[in-house]
Amino acid sequence: MINNQKADETVLEVLQSELKVCKNFSFTIAFISYAGLAALKTVLYDLAIKGVKGRIITSNYLAFNSPKMYRELLKIKNLEVRISDSEGFHSKGYIFDHGNYQSIMIGSSNLTRSALMTNYEWNFKISSNENGKVVEQINGQFEDEWKSAVNLTPDLINQYEKKFLEMKKIEAEVLGKIKVEKSEVTIAPNSMQKVALVELETLRNQGEKKALVISATGTGKTYLAAFDVQNVKPKRFLFIVHREQILLKALECFKDIIGGDERDYGILTGNQRDYTAKYLFSTVQTISKEEVRTYYGKEYFDYIIIDESHRAAANSYLDIVNYFNPKFLLGMTATPERTDELNIYDLFDFNVAYEIRLQEALEADMLVPFYYFGVVDYEKDGVVVDDNTKLKNLIESERVEHIIEKINYYGFDGDKVHGLIFCSLKEEARSLAEELTARGLKTKALTGEDSIKTREKVICELEEGQIDYIVTVDLFSEGIDIPCINQIIMLRHTKSSIVFIQQLGRGLRKYPEKEFLTVIDFIGNYKNNFLIPIALNGDKSLNKGNLKDYLSKTVLSGVSVINFERIAEARVYEAITVATLDSMKELKELFLDLKYRLNRVPLLKDFIENDSIDPIIIASKKKNYYAFLKTMKENFYVESEGEEILNFLTQELLTGKRTHELIVLKYLIEYSFIPKQEISSLLQSRGIAYDEAVISSVISVLTFEFFKSDNKNPYRHISLLKNDSEKLELSDTMVALMKGDSSFRILVDDIIETGLCRGQRYKNGGSFSLYERYTRKDFCRLMNWSKDESSTIYGYRIKHNTCPIFVTYEKDAIDYKYKDTLIAPDVLSWYSKTQRNLNSKDIMQFRNIEKENLEMHLFIKKDESDKSEFYYLGKCSPIKDSFKEEIHDDKPIVNMLLKLENEIEPSLYHSLTRNL
Repeated sequence: MINNQKADETVLEVLQSELKVCKNFSFTIAFISYAGLAALKTVLYDLAIKGVKGRIITSNYLAFNSPKMYRELLKIKNLEVRISDSEGFHSKGYIFDHGNYQSIMIGSSNLTRSALMTNYEWNFKISSNENGKVVEQINGQFEDEWKSAVNLTPDLINQYEKKFLEMKKIEAEVLGKIKVEKSEVTIAPNSMQKVALVELETLRNQGEKKALVISATGTGKTYLAAFDVQNVKPKRFLFIVHREQILLKALECFKDIIGGDERDYGILTGNQRDYTAKYLFSTVQTISKEEVRTYYGKEYFDYIIIDESHRAAANSYLDIVNYFNPKFLLGMTATPERTDELNIYDLFDFNVAYEIRLQEALEADMLVPFYYFGVVDYEKDGVVVDDNTKLKNLIESERVEHIIEKINYYGFDGDKVHGLIFCSLKEEARSLAEELTARGLKTKALTGEDSIKTREKVICELEEGQIDYIVTVDLFSEGIDIPCINQIIMLRHTKSSIVFIQQLGRGLRKYPEKEFLTVIDFIGNYKNNFLIPIALNGDKSLNKGNLKDYLSKTVLSGVSVINFERIAEARVYEAITVATLDSMKELKELFLDLKYRLNRVPLLKDFIENDSIDPIIIASKKKNYYAFLKTMKENFYVESEGEEILNFLTQELLTGKRTHELIVLKYLIEYSFIPKQEISSLLQSRGIAYDEAVISSVISVLTFEFFKSDNKNPYRHISLLKNDSEKLELSDTMVALMKGDSSFRILVDDIIETGLCRGQRYKNGGSFSLYERYTRKDFCRLMNWSKDESSTIYGYRIKHNTCPIFVTYEKDAIDYKYKDTLIAPDVLSWYSKTQRNLNSKDIMQFRNIEKENLEMHLFIKKDESDKSEFYYLGKCSPIKDSFKEEIHDDKPIVNMLLKLENEIEPSLYHSLTRNL
């Protein structure tokens, strides 16, 4: 068990996965940090509800464990903690009791954030099934240590705190004596800024006069602009913002970088008019006024910067852009996407100088990580807060107590809370601030109705610790820089993934003694809950399967933690299930966004290269991408027979699950024919695994022989290839359709390239890749069956010495009296078809699997909402002596245990086994 960011593996996910399904647990850990414990708080909360209890032995060794962490341990009601006084206590062991077996993880990982997520750690996991004596010995040692340790109590913590603080005081004094003379601090560009500065200079050298920088909140866009102005050295410069509050901080940033005479800097707002300043900082409301704008000549400013430039399509900004003619215009934004049909990219001549989104910025250590906790919102008499909840219910006493309970449980990193609370209504913000203050939390509300002066005063109070929280309504979605924020509370439903990230971004700036930002999101029955995983993961694919998978992912970008309480997770899962993600409205918005960015009609491969919609979703919306383009009124034309061929290529080959057909077809389009004996050489030249059975299967698919015969063949009316005994050749119809630069050829080439690109995710050269999704038809094709027999496979079918098993994990209780169950990450309790006994033909084949030379493949999906696709979990085989005859509904059936070759990775195991 290791931390491997490239492989998306962490010790934390293994730990959480084991906790979520155990009956009880016992840990013996030398060092526990607040951040390490916080990462487990959600799963421990859910275990408490289930009545699952745990024990922890830790110690005061080296005074690593903080008094704050100890007090957090006492908040966890289902946890009993004891302190060992053993000399040099330094163990790291995690014991999980699953009822019928135990698993134990032992190694180098303490319960700290770095040990669980980023450090180079080695841990081994063993189970009592295979290491019974070792497990017994470890349990014995734990019990001996438990008996000799003392209970953690508030009094014990208070006593320890005195010694702890005394040691920290001595430590500070010692370090204070070690003084290093430092020269005056200079501000240097960070990694993002260095790359962006080079790109901006390159664009100018190429004669470009405009550029756009897309950079996540907190990564230093304003300093980047200052560095570039310092580099260009304009005679006169204009910085445009939409709020005076932002303007003042931007001015200070430029002073830090450029320096110079104080009189060079000026402000242009409703209250201050420094018209002649060399470096002018103006609100858009002021500079957009005709009498102010025309005070200056069109070429008066050499360099103009528009901050938060996603707003630049508004008339006030357009008036400015259309009037002035600077030598260079720079736009800066974290979110260029718009929900209208105005093109931000066009305003900056489609020159994106640099782009770094939230996930990349986290990976680059440019932002502080965040711990996201999706928690259950208040429920009363079976009614949960939803989109239509009235104000009086949002601020009633019991809900306020519920909010405080969650805030206290999930806490914050640091010695004092500096929090932002986002809610839905102005009246709610004011009332909630009063209610929280009445309960001892010093809180003030800010809304758009408050003056700039009032806002600045309240923000200053938050920064200085005079108040604990600011309650607001979307006021701080962008442009406000309060680095000390260490806790964000979301008490409003997510209407926009963009706004969600903007609000989250308020707390991501680095700050001394802030290891991570705590985000507590109260999740009610909101129809837009599906936007939460979209926002957190930056996933615009609209693929429901991806979003459901993300619910089980604990670690984001290798550093941030995402946890949902079980009921909150169920609400998000349900929202994803019922949502219509691929509505034409949504597809049109993403299509236009990419079209504007590229300044041309996007092809399917463009969506992959720009991390946008999954091409399968947009191409299949209207059976093929050409049909979708017609609804967008794009200038493409394909004849009806060509459209039928596009249907085939889209439905059967675009997924890239096996790329062999695409490679052969690409060759045929270029050279018209290929001798069959040269197909192997073609595949070999591409480094693709093959054998004669694969080649026969490829030919069968491309000639439609694989599909159902006679009138049931869906492609019987179209002609793709000629097939004789010696060669494959494009049909006359295909040759005619492919001539010139026809729309048909463009779209066919695009499908082939997109399929090849998608195929890179399937790592096994045309066989199955662990944890990818497949249909029954995919199995028939990838196992080289001569025909598509998917309609007759059902739960399983033995043929050609292979047996695919397709399991729907959550079955309808009315229709199924028995349930296939994962009893461990590598063991499935599985039922045969009915009317079977131990002597039935298929059961005998399973019992004699080695003699029969039978290969069993396991595929599982969570429930029917996953439609026809199943996760591939690898090969499996029955455990000998596990076969049992049972009777269900007066019918005989056989149960057996299947042992998987590969233990299911933790997040998928949790996704399948969680009880929503």
